[in-house]
Amino acid sequence: MTEACGLLVEIEAKAVIADKAFDSDELISFIREGEAKAVIPARSNRISKHRLDRKRYRDRNRIERFFCRLKHVR
Repeated sequence: MTEACGLLVEIEAKAVIADKAFDSDELISFIREGEAKAVIPARSNRISKHRLDRKRYRDRNRIERFFCRLKHVR
């Protein structure tokens, strides 16, 4: 988690889609400062939940399953 902001410095995106593991106030505010939308589901222990674009997050899951199939065929 400590290096996530450093990896996103040079990237211009409309949205950053990530897993629950990347749910932190620091990362979400960094993404929003770059004028992108953070599509990261809230962890279960988070007190203040934020909105989630479920359609974009569903697309992330499809892509992840596609890469798993490619790895399986390899």
